[in-house]
Amino acid sequence: MALFKVWIPDSYNTAVYTETSQTEKGPGKLDYCYIEEDKDYTIRLTHMKQPTSAGTVQYVFREIVPPNEYNKIDEDLILTITFEYDDEGVLYIANATSSNEEYLRINTETPTSTQTGLSIDILNYEKNEQEAAYKVEYYLRNTDREVEGYNLEETAVFTGIVNSAVTAEIKDFEGFTFDENNENNILTGTVSEDGTTTLKVYYDRNYYNITYLLNGGEATGLADKYMYGKEMILSKAVTKEGYRFAGWYEDENFEGRPITRIEATRTGDITLYAKWTDDEYYIRSDIYRVNEEENYVSRVRPYTDISTFLDNIDTNGVPRVLNLKGEEVTGDTLVGTGFTLEVTYGVDVYYYDISVIGDLDGNGKVSVTDLSVMNQSMVGRVTLEGMRQLAADISDDEKVSVTDLSMLNQLLTGKITVKDLK
Repeated sequence: MALFKVWIPDSYNTAVYTETSQTEKGPGKLDYCYIEEDKDYTIRLTHMKQPTSAGTVQYVFREIVPPNEYNKIDEDLILTITFEYDDEGVLYIANATSSNEEYLRINTETPTSTQTGLSIDILNYEKNEQEAAYKVEYYLRNTDREVEGYNLEETAVFTGIVNSAVTAEIKDFEGFTFDENNENNILTGTVSEDGTTTLKVYYDRNYYNITYLLNGGEATGLADKYMYGKEMILSKAVTKEGYRFAGWYEDENFEGRPITRIEATRTGDITLYAKWTDDEYYIRSDIYRVNEEENYVSRVRPYTDISTFLDNIDTNGVPRVLNLKGEEVTGDTLVGTGFTLEVTYGVDVYYYDISVIGDLDGNGKVSVTDLSVMNQSMVGRVTLEGMRQLAADISDDEKVSVTDLSMLNQLLTGKITVKDLK
């Protein structure tokens, strides 16, 4: 509560105080408000002069300007004082009333014949009694650098004091950086009573550096950066005279699997080591599509077991199949999308991801679950990437469309069979 103390009437001026202020004029004293009707004061009174005869006088308090954290008083506050003569002919205050006791309070008790003035309080109340909602919207840069666009990632709703200033929080989003120079940013605002205040914060998508250690090889056109949120296939356009390129590794000792792509969820700078071998390793298939550039085997028909799959892999290495948990599987176990073909050739080990036509959940079959996943991908609820995207391209036209959805439905209803798939 804001409180202004006023003593009236006064022949010359009115002293104005607050409960908490401290100035060089003394504790609580803010200023002297000389009674001149044409000037603006924090509290301005009109008709302030003490009367010289009995009668009723109104003192009008207007243009009351409270501190920022308090509500504005929009009405005039009127103090009505009745002056009378006592038995000895001395003028005194016989009665006093307020036009609005919520904001103008009379402190002096019932006037007596000895009083020629009275104390009043002008009160005000904190704004937190009037609150309203406001929103902060967070926009993230999309992955298409040729199209200027942002996606609404998150909307946060807060409550603030009406007419108070608010500032948007700069949050952290993995793979993104706040774009402080974006002209679309609305970082500050004033809370409106109707709850329509909306602040907006824009973020740019991060790029990270790629460092290649070629180990004596040569390369041209290798990308030196990758963008967060977009899968990038690593180029194999590297050569070394007398050697064959055996893959990119993140480990300088070539431990683990080579990597063929940088996943969309990857963040941070990356260093890649080129591995070379001086003998001729090969892998091929007359039935399946073997892509040694991107290290995968695709166009595997659903319901293909491990034995049949390996029978159709021609390699001078030693192959085996690993399931989604990285465990070796054999015999009549079905090959599923996301399984891995591992081929050991001497001291080298090569890995190939496996894609099974129409199998989107990795069980080696086609089912209503796969149909549901493809339906969701059509409406943008699910994103198909990597081997699942290859598996969804049933028509083999290098895209996923309603044609593939139709073919999957025909597989489930028996209108076409796995033998019809090529």
